[in-house]
Amino acid sequence: MPVDADIHKVCKNGDFEELAVLLRLGVCPHMPGAKGRTPFHVAAASASTHCICLLLSHEADFYALDNLNRSILHFAASGARTNKDTTCLEYLLGFSEVRKLINRQSASGCTPLHFASGDELVCKLLIEAGADASISDADGQLAMTSAPVPLGLRLSTAAPSSVTGVAKLVLRRASSFSRRAKSVNTTNCE
Repeated sequence: MPVDADIHKVCKNGDFEELAVLLRLGVCPHMPGAKGRTPFHVAAASASTHCICLLLSHEADFYALDNLNRSILHFAASGARTNKDTTCLEYLLGFSEVRKLINRQSASGCTPLHFASGDELVCKLLIEAGADASISDADGQLAMTSAPVPLGLRLSTAAPSSVTGVAKLVLRRASSFSRRAKSVNTTNCE
């Protein structure tokens, strides 16, 4: 296997030390792999904060998109949900460049909030960072349709007439939380 192909595998496994070796050997940290995914995308999907930090020190591109128009934030939201670890997502949301991608739609119209579907904490983090729960995908599905209602809202107590009503309630509730949002600890890169 060529050394350049190893960088994606190393990022997928979250092997920080091996990633450091490959980068010292001159392997390109921007090398697109399968489906146009960069090592940065793969590390975010694996929720590997240490690999993300190392890639950023080698000027990883915040704005790189894969072949399906998915950003680093799509992968970080999915990785946080899948790995049940929000550290990487929280770290990335500390960058204004990443927050600019909060409502970016993939080729299928999905935002990072759609990718967080099923995980209340990940949805909450994205909404606090400015995710718009009223954006629908190409099939007309709102992220909040399949996601649990975050921030403690209950469908029975909210009694909205539609999912759009739930999304509006979530956004209102999220804005009160965002005023009290804690700052992201960026010391995780050590």
